Amino acid sequence: MKLLMVDDDPLYRELLGSWLDRLAIPHDIVGSALEAMAKLRKDDYDGVFTDLFMPNISGIMLIEYVKNHYKMPIAVLTNFDQYELPFYHITHKYLKPNEFPDFIKVLKKSLPQWDYPEPNLTSYD
Repeated sequence: MKLLMVDDDPLYRELLGSWLDRLAIPHDIVGSALEAMAKLRKDDYDGVFTDLFMPNISGIMLIEYVKNHYKMPIAVLTNFDQYELPFYHITHKYLKPNEFPDFIKVLKKSLPQWDYPEPNLTSYD
C-alpha cells in the first residue's frame, strides 16, 4: 500500500507526513497538482488524497486527471465544507483532520480494504 498526499500548505504536509510515518504507511507528499501528476507517472499508488484549492492547477483538475488515467480511490481533504462534489467521482470528501485519531478514521473510511496497524493514540513519540 502506498498513498499520494497533495496539499499546498507546507505545515499540513508536515503533519500528514508525521501521521503516515506513525502508521508506517508508505507515502509521498507533494505541494502541487503538477508534482502529483509527475509522481503518478513514475510510481504506483493505491490512493490519492488531495486538497481542492491550490495555485495553478486545482485539486479538481487533479481529480479529473486521476479519474481519466488511473483506477484508484480519490479522497478530498479540504477546509471548505460547503462544496458538494459528487460529479467529480470522488471516493470521499472530508474536512481536513487536525487530530491524529480523526486522520485514522478518514483513512479507514476512504480505504476500508486496507489492514491498518493499531497506533498508540496516547503516545506522541
